Amino acid sequence: MLRCHAFAGSTASVWTDTNRTKHIQPGKELRREKTLVNKISTIAYVFRFNPSTPPTRIAAFWLLMVAPIHGSPNGAPTAACESMTPGHGYDVQNNSSPFNTEIPAGTIAFMDDPVHLELRASSGTYFKGFLIMAFDKNDNSANPRPIGTFKLIAGSDGQLKNCGTGTMNAVTHTNNVGKNLVRVDWQPPKYYMGTAIFRTTYVQDVSTYWVKTESITVTFVMPDGSTHDPMMTMRADKMRFLLSCHQRIMFTCVVFSVFTLLALPIANASPNGAPTAACESMTPQHGYEPQTSASPFQTEIPVGEYVLMDDPVQLELRASAGTTFKGFLIMAFDKDDNTRPIGTFTAPVDGQLLNCTEGYMNAVTHINPNEKSLVKIEWQPPLYYMGTAVFRTTFVQNNMTYWVKTESIGVSFVMEIPSSASQSSTTWAGLIIASLLALLIQ
Repeated sequence: MLRCHAFAGSTASVWTDTNRTKHIQPGKELRREKTLVNKISTIAYVFRFNPSTPPTRIAAFWLLMVAPIHGSPNGAPTAACESMTPGHGYDVQNNSSPFNTEIPAGTIAFMDDPVHLELRASSGTYFKGFLIMAFDKNDNSANPRPIGTFKLIAGSDGQLKNCGTGTMNAVTHTNNVGKNLVRVDWQPPKYYMGTAIFRTTYVQDVSTYWVKTESITVTFVMPDGSTHDPMMTMRADKMRFLLSCHQRIMFTCVVFSVFTLLALPIANASPNGAPTAACESMTPQHGYEPQTSASPFQTEIPVGEYVLMDDPVQLELRASAGTTFKGFLIMAFDKDDNTRPIGTFTAPVDGQLLNCTEGYMNAVTHINPNEKSLVKIEWQPPLYYMGTAVFRTTFVQNNMTYWVKTESIGVSFVMEIPSSASQSSTTWAGLIIASLLALLIQ
């Protein structure tokens, strides 16, 4: 006899042999029988027959037991993403799981490198269903968000799921066949330098499952020279340099953001800067539309358009003559990727750091509603970053007047400053010296 077991709220099912469920506790069996009685009464009402006669009860009982066989064994639904728990009516196992999520490469991985995972059953056991996701180990929120994306491996059971607001960030089974090994690959978020952990729910049968079994952790680091030779790697979307360990290895993560509170009803709002809720839109929720005219405030970069790799960048938030701003929010982005802020800031005198999206210290906002004409900030690019960064700043003049995401010039990080960039300064210096010599000769 076969019986269906599914993840909560789903028709996607894993089928198991009822002979494997004889250890069900009496209290659970009683609840199950009460559920069957209620369903039998419903069937009796629909088809207008007497539910109290033995033939009727026997027929309805077998109908209920056989009917689930027509369910679909297609894996966990997205409704199971948050709890990762099957809705079987049975309690989760609290003993040690016979199934493990193994990471052959070990506990250390290089930034942006994929991780190969193996879902393994111990000898003599097998699982029929599973649901796996990756999380940041330091995300202790009530509902941590899965990170990264998975990739299926040919010949191994699995299908991709979109959990929360992410895409391809979970994998579940596609059939009810007993499994002792499933292989998948996982790609960390771009420039991710944290510690990831994998949580897997394993389903053995309708009453036996383990929820969120944890793997060992994997920490992402920069190449340390002992396992990587100095080299340059090319990627389809980006170029980055991996340098030997004697060169500076420091990590700084992503983006600064500035957001402002207003002038007139400033007493009614918080004068302590933009909240993290403003990170994505960089827009004050004042009930007024942003200005479409040219901003009187600019984010200036005194050093110019080229900076040596890993060097910090000095920024100046300036107001034009006769104007002031009261609030700001600033972040840095890769010119070709507007989705996530990059790099880290150092807190200025008139500002405070924010942690936007999955980064740390990657935004700066004001700390008071005082009028400002100049704010100086320092930004550190990601380690070995060789792209072009732009800085986007929201400036708030008063409650009704603000400019959103005003953009700076682009700053390109290079191994060597281009000759054209250095020639201009050399030319001016030469002209000045020549002029002085001419005056002396006269």
